[in-house]
Amino acid sequence: MGIYHFRIILRCIIPKKRHKSLDEIIVDGVAYLVRRVNCWFTGFDKEVVILISKRKKDGSRCFILSTDTSLSNEEIIRYYSYRWDIATGYLYCKDRLGLGQYQMRNMKAITKYCALIFSAFCYLESLRLHNNQSSIGQSRKYFKVRRKKELVNKIVYLVKKGVPLEKIYEELKIVA
Repeated sequence: MGIYHFRIILRCIIPKKRHKSLDEIIVDGVAYLVRRVNCWFTGFDKEVVILISKRKKDGSRCFILSTDTSLSNEEIIRYYSYRWDIATGYLYCKDRLGLGQYQMRNMKAITKYCALIFSAFCYLESLRLHNNQSSIGQSRKYFKVRRKKELVNKIVYLVKKGVPLEKIYEELKIVA
């Protein structure tokens, strides 16, 4: 079972429910328009819930599958939001911080590399909280801008001090 099967089922369900109105729910202060569809899903051999969700503020859509049919729409979205934070954190570590690029076989080296990635993630998270930012991506941009400003300030300081250009290149380790 994969996403492909999920999309096939959605194509079958959505046209039949096209004219059914969406229910509005509020989860943690965020308004959503949702449609709940109970159906049988190949591979689960039991009834599942597909929640078609649209965030009211920006219109972003999400299709959530839950195998627990006893959960309310609000509970499904709340649980998914917890899972979403975990998934995006992992993706960020893997994609933006390089966790997916290590190619070491030594367990000690892998452990150190993972600790380094986790430290970078924690640093970005602390920047996010300190600057009241909504995402780690914003923290990463803030960090990059701050580093560029520090570099420019260092160059200005060295120029004002009268350091020759070749020495500045050496100091910045950009000697060709």
